[in-house]
Order: sequence, then C-alpha cells, then structure tokens
Amino acid sequence: MIKNSGTIVYSPSDLTLHMSSPFASWMARFALERPDELPDKDEHDELMDLLQQRGYAHEDAVEVQFKNDGKTVRRIDGASQKEKRVLTLQAMEDGIDVIVQGLLERAPFAGYPDFLVKKCGSSVFGDYFYEVWDAKLSRSPKISFMIQLCCYAEMLESVQGVLPPQIVIFLGSGELSINRTNDYFAYYKNLQSAFLDAQERFDANSRPDPFQSKNWGAWSGFAQKLLVERDHLSRIAGITRSQIKKLNHK
Repeated sequence: MIKNSGTIVYSPSDLTLHMSSPFASWMARFALERPDELPDKDEHDELMDLLQQRGYAHEDAVEVQFKNDGKTVRRIDGASQKEKRVLTLQAMEDGIDVIVQGLLERAPFAGYPDFLVKKCGSSVFGDYFYEVWDAKLSRSPKISFMIQLCCYAEMLESVQGVLPPQIVIFLGSGELSINRTNDYFAYYKNLQSAFLDAQERFDANSRPDPFQSKNWGAWSGFAQKLLVERDHLSRIAGITRSQIKKLNHK
C-alpha cells in the first residue's frame, strides 16, 4: 500500500497479506500513518532476495516463450503512472497478444499483473478480451495466487467491460494452472470487503494480537518481542492454540 496525495492505494498483495496475517497487515498500515514510531523490521533475508531473482528469471522465461510462440509482445515502460496507464490502454486497443507489466486500476486498488493475454471473445475492444496470467515459482497453485488474480481480473473488467472467465498461473514446473474466475470470485469479494472494513476502522493505537495471525511477515522479531513482554501462553512448549483459547476464557 502507498499513500498518494492523502489517498491510500492498495495492491492485490495487500489483500493476501491481510488474509494470512492481520498483524502484518496492520503493521503495513501503521508504517504509512506513523513512520517515525515504526519498530525495526526483520533483518535482511538473502534467501528471499535469491527467490525474488529466480522469480524475475521465471517471468522473463515466460515472456521469451510467448515471443517464440509467435505472439506479439509489448512491455509497458513508462516514466510515470499516468504514462503507464495510457500505454497499457493503448496496447489493449492495438490488440497486442501479450502485454507485460501493464498498469490496472480500480479504486482503491492498483497493480501490475505479469501478463495480460489476448483471447477471442467480446469486450469494449471488439472481438477479443484479455485474461490475467501470472508467473509463480511454486509447483502447485495456492489460494493466495487466486486472490491476487481475482483482484487483477476485477480491475481488468473495469477497463474492458467483461470479467475474464479464467485466471491462469504459469507454474515453476512449466505447467499452466487454468482456473475458473467464478470459482474464487465470491471468496475474493468477501475477503476484499473484510480488508477494506479493517482499513476503514484502522486505529494506530489498537494493535492486533500477533498470536491470532498465522505468520508475522517482516515483523516476526517485533511480534516475538511483544509476546515475551506479555508473557504470552504461546511461549509454553507444546501448548496448542485451542488450549490457549480455553485458558484465556476461564
């Protein structure tokens, strides 16, 4: 998430962060609102850097494959968000087969899907529309991928007038995971609603309990410090979440 002239713009990854960790999601918003009070993030992770570079290489390989298949490919490179918006729309109107890193927006969300892939069908552009494709190193699809792609698909709908019926993941194995958008869209909309409600009710003085999140994102050190300071029951070896809940309600 970023703040632009007082308005917060969210990305699809902000949704998946909220899904996996309300604590890390709250910390991301706190970083925008009170950067001077922000605790230290976790130390730099070289493994994550390596995985990120492998991810970029995977995306580049997919782009090369599209070109080798004879597709027209246009990468969106603009000096500003406004320019990228114009260039993305122009590429769609030109009927380019594959658009790389185009800008999609539907307030309050915006983002850059890996690929927009042209398909036969009806849209405001005529006898074709675009699908959202993403390149992931994972060898199997995950629900977080589907949430991200549904968010992009909804942004894409606002441009072309039709929700793409499929969302596609180019897996690290080289296989395509082709999924029906409507199989995940209702779940995505419920998550989006909960996320936006949490953002609307954000209180910088009311931090979520880190124990209630599956992970802590880039704030694991800080979360552990909070649990130690509270002498939280989770620090007892072998204790389960259900046991903690029962003890807390006694």
